[in-house]
Amino acid sequence: MKPITFGDKKKFAVEIEFCSDPDAGKFALPEDGLSWGRLDLWVDGRNLCDPGGVTWYLLPLFEWFVANWDAIFHESKLPRVSNDKGFPSRLPDDEDSAWVLRDRDMRRLPYLKDDEADLLEESWHTWSLRHGIRSAAEGGIFPDILILRHGEDVLFSWGPPPDAGMPDGFHFEYERGEALLPLKSVCIPLFQAMQESVHILLDKSKIASPASEGQSRLIALRENIESLKNVSREERLIWLSGLARTREEARTRLHALKGRLREKFAFFALEGLSGTDLALEGSSLATMMYGSVAPEIGEADVFRLAESVLDLPPSDVEVQRILCDSLSEHEPYLQGYEMAESLHRKLGADMSVPRAVEIEAIVDEMGIRVDSIRLDDTGIMGVAVVRPGCAPSILINSSYERNGMPQGKRFTIAHELCHLLRDQERGRPLAIASGPWAPSVVEKRANAFAAMFLMPKEMLEILYREISDDSLSDRVSECLNTGRTAARKHLENLGFLPAEEMA
Repeated sequence: MKPITFGDKKKFAVEIEFCSDPDAGKFALPEDGLSWGRLDLWVDGRNLCDPGGVTWYLLPLFEWFVANWDAIFHESKLPRVSNDKGFPSRLPDDEDSAWVLRDRDMRRLPYLKDDEADLLEESWHTWSLRHGIRSAAEGGIFPDILILRHGEDVLFSWGPPPDAGMPDGFHFEYERGEALLPLKSVCIPLFQAMQESVHILLDKSKIASPASEGQSRLIALRENIESLKNVSREERLIWLSGLARTREEARTRLHALKGRLREKFAFFALEGLSGTDLALEGSSLATMMYGSVAPEIGEADVFRLAESVLDLPPSDVEVQRILCDSLSEHEPYLQGYEMAESLHRKLGADMSVPRAVEIEAIVDEMGIRVDSIRLDDTGIMGVAVVRPGCAPSILINSSYERNGMPQGKRFTIAHELCHLLRDQERGRPLAIASGPWAPSVVEKRANAFAAMFLMPKEMLEILYREISDDSLSDRVSECLNTGRTAARKHLENLGFLPAEEMA
């Protein structure tokens, strides 16, 4: 039988060739035996099944894709384990792939307490059942590929499979890597490949045994594949919202939120979402807000965040975005620095005399509303919200410890100002909670912006000429009204002080 190919091999493509079972069905159910074949999977121009493709029973793989379709194409949070304050126990580095993070956590298990190790291992195991294609291998030799949603794209992350069960000396050609591909370029050809494959298998089953009971399994698969086109937006929102670690918990929270918001729920949770019959695209206020908080967020905070977004006062103010030089597009901290310097130039700031930047007066002049919100989650520093026709707003979480000090509150305002200036698209809403679960790239940019805006380099150079020893950070903190730790780190990053050695 000739192979069937769907997609673009330069981006994403699936190629399947059904063959005769070399064991003549002795070690498999009849319907599984019919699905013996070769699978090739191209991701960003690379066949991740090379060399030679994956040759095995493919029916379980099709069933796995169908069963986990909505999680694969909508769930984006990794199973990082949080402590009692909501902070991830370990924040990933930007260069780390999903596969590397999982591998690193598995290597950490022997050094953790038993209960911590059990929780971490179980979290990754449950998550991998939804996102790792080896979950469908059932004894076959499959590449270790993780597939998940990442913004508007699909993220593929792969590495070498465990040694157990692998033939001596065998390895896949592309042992480790990561690629981002547009959502439609993945889900559409994959769906088409499964559609065609099940039709082929049904035809084969009728020829092999017209009265075969295995046909009912294939018929069920065909119906389940077609049903993927009829899933409601609310059902897919369960995964896209990131409100909990399990589908059932997220569904319960969304149901409670819908009851609380009533007629406002559709606007908050669904407006802005679109897409094909196969997956949701775009973002709503809910997916943006809850996508940046811990999955353990309490129900009270779910309600508070939603209501804070929906109860903004009317305003015709539009915050003008500040874009960055193309040379720094891949360096979030440089983007933040450039944005801060650009805003100071726009405001005509006087840098000749070191003094505290009047951040509260600046945001007030820009028409940005600053208010407080008290969340049970003490890891969230603040919230940035933009809605057309409403006042662009910064909400300060009063339960975040550093916001209890004037210096910490000033830093939070500057941090959230960066989100308003950079992370919203013109005419579209924005809702982001700043904390350890927010996207690391946007948080690094916002932290760098806040540091440079409150501690401009020109003022630091003046102070450095006065004091060049370790007491410089104290002087900067006092003169510019910033936290000492933030001042020290900023001075180190700009080269005014040597980096402190780790204890």
